Amino acid sequence: MSPVQVQSMQTIRSRATPFNPNFSFKDSILDREIRVLILDDSEFDRKRIERMCTDTGLSFQFTGIDSIHALRPTLDAQKFDFMLIDFRLTESDGLAAVRRVRSHPAHINCAILMLTGQTDVAVAVEAMKSGCSDYLDKGDMSPSALRRSMINALEKASLQNELMRARGLQDKLQRIVTNFADESASDMKPIVLKMMRQARSRLASPMSSKDKDLQDIDLGCRKLWSLIEAMEANAMRIE
Repeated sequence: MSPVQVQSMQTIRSRATPFNPNFSFKDSILDREIRVLILDDSEFDRKRIERMCTDTGLSFQFTGIDSIHALRPTLDAQKFDFMLIDFRLTESDGLAAVRRVRSHPAHINCAILMLTGQTDVAVAVEAMKSGCSDYLDKGDMSPSALRRSMINALEKASLQNELMRARGLQDKLQRIVTNFADESASDMKPIVLKMMRQARSRLASPMSSKDKDLQDIDLGCRKLWSLIEAMEANAMRIE
C-alpha cells in the first residue's frame, strides 16, 4: 500500500446515552464527545472497534486511518483525546506509531491503547515502555474492559497535562523572579535602605520611639530587603 492510498479520514459520530461517572477530572472530557483516533489497516476491525467503543456508554467522535503514513497529517489536523493503535500494521508496527504520536507537540500526553494478539506479551511490555497508557488483547476485548482501560488512560493523561501546565507556570514565575532580580533589585536596594535609615532615625527620637507607623515601616523595609536578597541569591543559583 502506497502512502497516498490512505483511507479517507471521515469523521463518524457516535452519540450514546449520557453517562456521568464519579470521576474528578478537571474540565472532564467525559462530559463531552471523546475525540478518538483508530489506527488499524483493517476496515472491518476499525468498524468493530467503533461499535465496541459505542457500547461502553461513553460518547465519541471517531477518526479512522489505515496507515502510519497518514498519522502525522492527521495529528496536525486535529487534537485527539484517545488513540487505539493496532500493533500489527502492514507497513510498520504499533510501536513506531506510538513513537510518532509521542513526538508530536500536541499529543505528548495523549492516552494511547495498544491492541495486541494473544501471543504478543513481549510486545505489550514494550508498548508500555514506549508510552502506551494500556494494552488489550484484540481477540478478548469487550466493552467493559475497553471502558475501564479508556477511563484509566484518560484520567492519567489528564493528570499529566495538569502537571505539565503546573510546571509551565512554575517556570514562568521563576523567569519573572529572575528578571526582577536582574533588572530591578539593584535599583530598589538603595531606595529601601534610604527608607529604613529615615525610619530608624526618627525612631531614635524620644518623641517618635513608640510611633507604630514608623515601626511598621521599619519592619516592612527589613522584610523587603530580605526578599530582594533572597531573589538575587536564587537568580545566581539558576545562572
